Amino acid sequence: MLREYRARFYSRRGPFVVLEDFLPDSLARDVSRFLIEEAAYRPSFGLCNTAGECTERDWLAAEKEKRFYRYQVLEEKQWSGRPSAAARSYVNLRMAFGTRPFASFAAALTGLPLFYDTEVGTHCMGSGDFLKEHRDVGNQRRLTFLLYLSTGWRQDFGGTLHLIDGDKAETCIVPKYNLLLLFDAVANQGHYVAPVKAAAGDLLRVSVGGWIHGEAA
Repeated sequence: MLREYRARFYSRRGPFVVLEDFLPDSLARDVSRFLIEEAAYRPSFGLCNTAGECTERDWLAAEKEKRFYRYQVLEEKQWSGRPSAAARSYVNLRMAFGTRPFASFAAALTGLPLFYDTEVGTHCMGSGDFLKEHRDVGNQRRLTFLLYLSTGWRQDFGGTLHLIDGDKAETCIVPKYNLLLLFDAVANQGHYVAPVKAAAGDLLRVSVGGWIHGEAA
């Protein structure tokens, strides 16, 4: 199976592969429930050619073409008492993504020279949220991974991830429930998240992901 996935990974100029039904169903349901029904998020705004976040006021004052992103970031420390079973499932998953076994799995699947050093984050997008084209280079980031956990998400809701390969061709990834995406952060020439459309209603696009560090190409 790993050989098959590696063949898919390298079948494109911008290597990537998707793994459907990545988590056991019970775990995926627990984590999804936590992220959508229980978790607290804070809004995050960014401007093009400006490092780090900016204030909402500065973002709204900027010209539309200079707005780089708008989404929400999970507040990681948010429990005053005993966390729910769903919250514990999320914490366990997040910790697992930062372990040597996950990095080893990703290295075996992709054949990339990865280290055992991982950055992990959790994000939420609602109607109007977006992320403009950029690359995940720097800080030794070599492999990007994203696990989508929104049930019932459809392409017409927007929020699709677009990968741009070495030929400038685009591949559209619909953030389907329990789908894990892995892509080479160095070989891909860029990616962006299309705006979430009003058709999504109150449905949230949630994902857990990050980067595994490794040797440069």
